[in-house]
Amino acid sequence: MRELENKLDTTRNGMKEVELVWDGKLEGLLNSTGCIRVRGLPDYRVKFNPTLLVGKHKEKFSTTSGEFQYPRAIAIHSETNNIYICDCGNNRVQVFNESLEFLFKISSQMKSPAGICINLDRVYVTQSIIHCLAVYSIRGIFIASAGREGRKELEFAYPKGVAVSTQNNILYICDWLNNRIQCLNTDLSFNSFICDVPLPKDIKVTSRDILVLTGGDPCIRIYDHSHVLSREIIPCGGQLSESGYFCLDTESNIIISAQCVLIYSYRGELIHKFGKFNNLRGIGLDSNCRIVAVSEDTNSCVHLF
Repeated sequence: MRELENKLDTTRNGMKEVELVWDGKLEGLLNSTGCIRVRGLPDYRVKFNPTLLVGKHKEKFSTTSGEFQYPRAIAIHSETNNIYICDCGNNRVQVFNESLEFLFKISSQMKSPAGICINLDRVYVTQSIIHCLAVYSIRGIFIASAGREGRKELEFAYPKGVAVSTQNNILYICDWLNNRIQCLNTDLSFNSFICDVPLPKDIKVTSRDILVLTGGDPCIRIYDHSHVLSREIIPCGGQLSESGYFCLDTESNIIISAQCVLIYSYRGELIHKFGKFNNLRGIGLDSNCRIVAVSEDTNSCVHLF
């Protein structure tokens, strides 16, 4: 039991009020999946450490389905609750159901996926090393791509996060080393730029705002839909790293992956923080109000809180 506790990415104090139990369905697969479950509340908003429901620990640098090399961004389909994870080092996106069971992979014309979002029946993936955006069906069939290396319209320098507005059907792409957000129409034609954005890493769009996680001195920048910067949220204590990602919940709270998980209100007030991680990367919230995150540490791991 002590050995199992040590495998969980949570503090010893956070283990006092929960009970470790084997999942019967997973017991026979334990040697291959390394899965354990913790009995406890899944609500991340409670004022103590959320409990780890499932942790899939994988050996690093594996090409096997369900295993990773340098996992990055996450997108969760709102209807199926399927989880799409950018497996950057393996040049693919892996898709899991809400129980973290492997379903299929997307690998056609894929190279170093760094950012991902889903809109209806389309999956949009930025491919950092080849400086482009690719579009796939929800089942992973390649549809189209746009972009090349450069500084002009429809040119990128290591694009990262991507988001789509359901209101105006505009794609917002973090054009990282060009220090801008490049906006495309959903037919992949050029629309506009948001300029002077320092090292944009991840992006989310709401009906009222565009939120961008920036590098350098990491913070969340909030723009209106006229591309005017309205304010910044600077996480306290320097806990936000350039490797982090973020997502929004149904109340527009901002959930950031860092050395811990940071949860801010939309006004920028720190609501809660929990955990202690190394190299926590993509993060998302599913329809059951569970946090899904991937880490790149001794083991590449998918966490479900």
